[in-house]
Amino acid sequence: MNYRMVFYIIGYILRIEGGAMLLPALTGWIYLEEEGIAYVIAAGICLFAGTLLTIKKPKNTSIFAKEGFVITSLSWIALSIFGALPML
Repeated sequence: MNYRMVFYIIGYILRIEGGAMLLPALTGWIYLEEEGIAYVIAAGICLFAGTLLTIKKPKNTSIFAKEGFVITSLSWIALSIFGALPML
């Protein structure tokens, strides 16, 4: 199994989620709500974790069905965990 490619894609997905979390942070900032800072912190954590996973691009970029299943499962788990961070 190509673990480096799996973690690279998970990191890329986390970076997308971190960028998407900046939208509610912007909305909270516009409406002067205190909850906006929670989204900024969570977005920073997401972007940091995603950047750590995508620093080194793997040499072998081939993905087969096994990797696809693992990527799908781990991305759902990672998105659930990191998506819940602003609510803590």
